[in-house]
Amino acid sequence: CGQDSAYWVELTYGDTTLKTTYADLKVPVKLIDLNEPPTILTDTIGIAENSPKGTVVDMIKWEDIDRFDTVMSFKIVKDPTGCFDIGLSTGILTVNKDNCAGLDYEKNETVTISVAVTDMVNVTDHNLIAGSPITVSKLIKVNVHDVNEPASITDTIISEPESTSVSTEI
Repeated sequence: CGQDSAYWVELTYGDTTLKTTYADLKVPVKLIDLNEPPTILTDTIGIAENSPKGTVVDMIKWEDIDRFDTVMSFKIVKDPTGCFDIGLSTGILTVNKDNCAGLDYEKNETVTISVAVTDMVNVTDHNLIAGSPITVSKLIKVNVHDVNEPASITDTIISEPESTSVSTEI
């Protein structure tokens, strides 16, 4: 429900056989919010191939219906390329090294990483919410975008005899 609520329940008790009411009783009832798991909203993100270290890929988007869960912690669970870092408290995904081979479009058009989010990071008063922190993870598809790379030409010395005919391919 996302919030605590206090209610009074009024009870009337008595003897139904004698049709006698003995007393009215007010009983306090307090509903304590139960921790609900967060949801990772991000499904697909993209990055240009050969992006340098420190390039921001995207921020992992999330939601949590619990009003006390306003800060999450983030972790990369699986990254087959080893190219990504994530901000522990921000959820910002970045490239963690220059010339990461996993960010080469000609080798990997897509990379699938697994990201985990844990709630109740900033909850200090556990009387406000019942339960323990909950961690959820999700596979996120990273599209590696092709970039027009400059052609590379290496200096090469080619020697042909003087008598080579004009139509000979070299």
